[in-house]
Parts: sequence; C-alpha cells; structure tokens
Amino acid sequence: MKRSIKMVLAASALVAFGAAEAQAQQAKPEEVLALRKGVYQVIRASFGPLAGFADGKVQLDAAKAQLLGTRLAAVAPMAAEVFPTDSDFVAGSKAKPEIWSKPADFKAKMDAFQTAAAKLADAAKAGNLEAVKAAVPDVGKACKACHEDFREK
Repeated sequence: MKRSIKMVLAASALVAFGAAEAQAQQAKPEEVLALRKGVYQVIRASFGPLAGFADGKVQLDAAKAQLLGTRLAAVAPMAAEVFPTDSDFVAGSKAKPEIWSKPADFKAKMDAFQTAAAKLADAAKAGNLEAVKAAVPDVGKACKACHEDFREK
C-alpha cells in the first residue's frame, strides 16, 4: 500500500510540473519503461475501483469516487506523454510500433481516453454516483480501443 501511495504522489508531482514528457525524452530506456509502467499503475489503481463500483462489486462513497476520478483525470494526459518520439526501442515494453508509425491514430485514442476520464471526474466532483457509474463504460471503451491497436497482448 505504501508503494502505491508513493507512486501516486510521484505521478501527481509529475503532472503538476508537466515533467513527464521531458523526463521520458531525456531518460535512459529503463527509466522510460519505469515511468510508463508507473503512470499506468496509477491509472489502473484509480480506474479499477471505479469500474468495480459500476459493476456493483466495490462500495465507494462520493468522497472516494471524487478522489479516484480526480486522480484518473489528472494522470490521463501522462498516458500519452510516456511514449516520446524514438522511445519505440524500449526493451520490455508492450507498446506496439504503431504508436510511432500511426501517431495521429494514437493521439486520437489518447484524446478519447482523456475526455472520458474528465467526464468521469466531473461526475465524481459533483457527487453524482449514478453519473459516475454511467461514465465508467466510456473510460473502459477508450482504454480497450487503445490497447487493441497499440498494446501487445
């Protein structure tokens, strides 16, 4: 648990200072992969409970939904930033080369994810748990669409 809290704090700090892309572009390959994995761990840790809530498997109150939704929306822009130009060489990554050969398609999928995450966060900020449940499928669809085209199985 302490490790995930540290990951969240680290990712939040990167968002606040807009440093993810710059760090990824200047980092060693293993650092690029670590940053990439960290960002996606925060996304998973934020969205997982919200998806479970929408499925009726997890209980969340409005405050927890707001925290998770806000975190998801804050980290969503970093999802694209951790795939800088010329980082297709990173060993151990599940990223497909199409991220770099089809950048417009990748950007469109990332934009859809960010939009869906922002809508979910807005519903959570309003304290509307039914709207949160209704917003979850759009985030899930955005994730799946990107994974289908740009992530190795």
